[in-house]
Amino acid sequence: MALSELTIEFGNVLETRADVLIIPVDGTFVPRPRQYDRLLGNIGAQFLRRFPDPEVLEDPEAQHWLLEEIESQVDLPLQLGQAALVELPEEAPFRYAALVSILDHRGKLEPSGKRNVLAAAFTAALDQCEKASLETIATAVLHGGWRLPREEAATVMFGQLANRKTPAVRLIIRTLEQDWLDEYRKLAAARGLSSKTSDPRSRRA
Repeated sequence: MALSELTIEFGNVLETRADVLIIPVDGTFVPRPRQYDRLLGNIGAQFLRRFPDPEVLEDPEAQHWLLEEIESQVDLPLQLGQAALVELPEEAPFRYAALVSILDHRGKLEPSGKRNVLAAAFTAALDQCEKASLETIATAVLHGGWRLPREEAATVMFGQLANRKTPAVRLIIRTLEQDWLDEYRKLAAARGLSSKTSDPRSRRA
């Protein structure tokens, strides 16, 4: 038995209506004060820009509320292959961020190690969301800034979904590349997963 619902659609993952946003982080970096932005990959960096903190705009020495929540709630380093749920403030567009430790700035992992790290962190994030009764999860395909080819990353993620025993969450995968929608659907189907899709012109979350 797989997930209750998998949706693959065109769009910006930051605009998804969901309880949780999955954000990749670097599992090999321990930030100093006011360096927490360096933990984040592309999705996290885009989050900071798209949802600016008014205090940071007024005071360059201030830290974005997302980074403050990570600092206060997560024991770092978050080892590669692990995940952590971070509760976000009321003004946030998501109730939680699920940090997945899949980025390795040292670049020492072999391809098989990268796949194993992604599988472990992604599964840990789903498990924690299920335990917290968080039903809707938004994510991109987690290729880690090209640390894994996109097709390999999607195959790993769909494989973990197919192996789940409890249909407790809804996963929404978004991409801004139209050509990849059909490819992701095919990869999901190869793992026995049925998926919904949406026309990018039909709605904007």
